[in-house]
Amino acid sequence: MLRYSYHIFATLVCFFSATLFLHAQLPTTKTENDHHYGQPGSKETETSADGNTTTVTYYDGKSPHHRREKQSIYRYPESARVDSTIYYYDSLGREERIISITKDFGVITSTQDDTFNPVTGQGIKGTKMEMDKFGHPKYFTWDSIKKEWVENPKVSENNNNEKDREYTNYDRYMTAILLISAAIIDEFGDDAFLGKGGNIEYTHRVSYRLGLTGEVGIDFGSVSGTNFTITQVLGGVSYFPGKDNSNLLFSPHILAGFVNTNTKTGSSTSSNTAFSVAVGADVVLKLSKRAGIAVGADYNPSFPAGKVQQNFRLFAGLALGLSKHGKSKSKNG
Repeated sequence: MLRYSYHIFATLVCFFSATLFLHAQLPTTKTENDHHYGQPGSKETETSADGNTTTVTYYDGKSPHHRREKQSIYRYPESARVDSTIYYYDSLGREERIISITKDFGVITSTQDDTFNPVTGQGIKGTKMEMDKFGHPKYFTWDSIKKEWVENPKVSENNNNEKDREYTNYDRYMTAILLISAAIIDEFGDDAFLGKGGNIEYTHRVSYRLGLTGEVGIDFGSVSGTNFTITQVLGGVSYFPGKDNSNLLFSPHILAGFVNTNTKTGSSTSSNTAFSVAVGADVVLKLSKRAGIAVGADYNPSFPAGKVQQNFRLFAGLALGLSKHGKSKSKNG
């Protein structure tokens, strides 16, 4: 009897576990009262099983109820991209407009606005904006005769000028930085010393948010009668989280490369090369369209002979804009 009871219990556990698993894989739907399109209207919210897609549909207060608006939001699980689509319907529930918006890291990178004849379902007009890899917005209109999107360069240029080139002026800032640096070498060691020198940093923006950064620097110092010359070459990625039409630009970076240390004690000299990394950030205060004051700091450890040397750097200098992207930059400085 006990044996059969055990089998029954195990079967029930498996049944309820399977039920809960299947329920977790199903989308969830919630309906509530809403007066967005009159009383007594309603709003229906559906969330996909994976949580990446949310769809909100609004119904009007007429009888029978008609769908008047639908908002669908998809969040890419592997990136910071979000796609939003809004559908608008007329009083009879017929589709008359669709607006699509794509955002990367909270910045709009493309939009599309299409208007339809709700009776025939044919498109009436359409506009579109797409941002190229340099962050330059391009505007298009739908040519119903050619059945294709046609760029409107005049709209693009006017929009850039009116918005103070919010998206197009970014790539001429933070492109070259001449720095005077102070490096705290091996701060946690017994023979820590303060090195002084300079470096040149160059960043090429490959997208609105990301840039490829290269850096060459040299520092000099001495401790306990030994003179040091430290040369470093680094490369990596910089990230730009803020808006570029701001007077203050902040950009964290992750760099990696090699450092060469030459030492001289009396007539004796030695040299060694080791792997190094730099994790920190630059801050630029703009003085003009093409120049600014740059300050920054980073953690700059090196790894000679399997050891970890704890280094820190502080630097300040001049930021110059050298990029030539964009047709109308000469008009704005």
